[in-house]
Amino acid sequence: MYLALRQDTLAGRQASGSRLPFAELCARYDVSMGVAREALSRLTAEGLVQSEPQLGFRTTPISAEDLVHLTDARCAIESLVLREALKRGGVRWDAVCPGRDG
Repeated sequence: MYLALRQDTLAGRQASGSRLPFAELCARYDVSMGVAREALSRLTAEGLVQSEPQLGFRTTPISAEDLVHLTDARCAIESLVLREALKRGGVRWDAVCPGRDG
């Protein structure tokens, strides 16, 4: 259940800030309350889920500003990786990228 709920959360199938009722989670993922509790605890430790005393769990809300920061970071990382690939690609890279000017 942990991996499935994690993937659902990261893919947006669990809406940002949405409640995660135990009964619904147990039914959806066909698991016991103990398994659901353990999965939610692990996801809380990762910051994907928040525990609310007396209320249960919810997915961690994400704002438009958060998405802008994530997008900026991803663009910077992917640009760096592409530059390194081009520098280190050599003859084999040139063979699969015929339009590349070296």
